[in-house]
Amino acid sequence: MSSVKQSLYNATSKLLRPIVRMLLRKGVSHSEFVEIAKRVYVDEAYDSFMIPGRKKTVSRAAVLTGLSRKEVLRLTMDEEIQQPRKGSINRANRVINGWLRDKEFQDKDGNALHLPLTGNSSSFASLVKKYSGDITAGAVLDELIRVGVIKKKDDEFVELVAQGYVPQEDQEEKIRIMGNCATDFLNTVDHNLESKEEEVWFQRHVVYSHLPKEVIPVFKKMSKEKSTKLLIELNQWLAEKDVVSNPDAVGAAEVRAGLGIYYFEEDKADLEEKS
Repeated sequence: MSSVKQSLYNATSKLLRPIVRMLLRKGVSHSEFVEIAKRVYVDEAYDSFMIPGRKKTVSRAAVLTGLSRKEVLRLTMDEEIQQPRKGSINRANRVINGWLRDKEFQDKDGNALHLPLTGNSSSFASLVKKYSGDITAGAVLDELIRVGVIKKKDDEFVELVAQGYVPQEDQEEKIRIMGNCATDFLNTVDHNLESKEEEVWFQRHVVYSHLPKEVIPVFKKMSKEKSTKLLIELNQWLAEKDVVSNPDAVGAAEVRAGLGIYYFEEDKADLEEKS
């Protein structure tokens, strides 16, 4: 095995650990995981590794993946995997982003106001009308309360309890977001591995391995506050350029881009077991 392949093998083993941990916790068996892996191998073979200008073939996918032609055909014909929900999540995101960045729905310090449910201006109903298109305020309210992003106050006002679309109660939605965030990060890693130095995307992290436990709560609080402030600032800037959030933005909607930040920690005992 080449040194690069060995390094990739080792890295894959590491990144699979949290994935397998989540799969085991939710009762997903090894055979079910293998079926998912086979399907992804076939999808990527067709999407990313066919010869330009040549017809996509089952034989080519079989050679690339090591699967039989019969297995490739089965996987391309099988549509058992449920397609992800679309539309409602983007609308919920737009409502929350509007609440966080639009001065009409903020106090003088730029904090999200507690909004009355109804009213022609500075209300939850006007916020939804402005940012969710044709979805009713009641439907958006029910969804955001269900996932724990907002809560009612005295049946007349609503309060934003998360600095973004961060579901607190919905396990399915948390898993969907996990998939998107992890995919975005690994796509950045893949891009950087195959790019020249001047073409790489930003990918940095800061970590120290011998910290006393006493500093962890302080760092956790500081990192959350500073990261939230940065993300709100970037959200404001991006919203002004986004053609859906801002109809006055110039240009065609052609690119999806963003920045992710995450916190992590491990006990020394866990590190020693993995070393």
